[in-house]
Amino acid sequence: MSRPVTDPYISAAADEWNAAYPIGVPVLAYPLTRAAEPLYTFTRSAAWSLGHGRPVVLVEGYTGGVYLTHIDATPDGWELTTRSYAGIDGAIDRDSVYAKAYTRYVDGVLTTVGLRIGAKPNHVVAYFGDTVVRNVDRTYSVRRAEDIRRLAVQRHAIDADGMEAYFSTYAAAHPEWCGMGVAA
Repeated sequence: MSRPVTDPYISAAADEWNAAYPIGVPVLAYPLTRAAEPLYTFTRSAAWSLGHGRPVVLVEGYTGGVYLTHIDATPDGWELTTRSYAGIDGAIDRDSVYAKAYTRYVDGVLTTVGLRIGAKPNHVVAYFGDTVVRNVDRTYSVRRAEDIRRLAVQRHAIDADGMEAYFSTYAAAHPEWCGMGVAA
């Protein structure tokens, strides 16, 4: 028979989570192991502690609680990259919102350059590098990569030239994440 965990950190974790995040917050969940690809999803319950003390939360698309140690809250949204594309598309589909590849011709080749979210005429388009945001009314909006750069400069009081140098270096190191040279 297992004994209840008396570690105050573990006991307080569910309360701290609930104070920090509302039900429905976007998360990256790793239900079995953090080595697996994340499940892009939303919480569907408040967190609580199991009988042995480990805190868990329910998420859309998975049956049973997921340990909070296997959850990364992403309240500001998900960055759309070639790697996160399928997971974000799946989360939006589970939310009963239409989503499909957004394609354009790049150097004569039809190429996926982002994700179209919602039905026309009220759809939004997220390009690779943009952040997909789920609003409280279960609609979606997009924060453009350029807007995120501007906010980072303002929020962190970084001079624009220094920030531009940082993002240029980042884009060069990760062209697949920044919408450059992305093939379907």
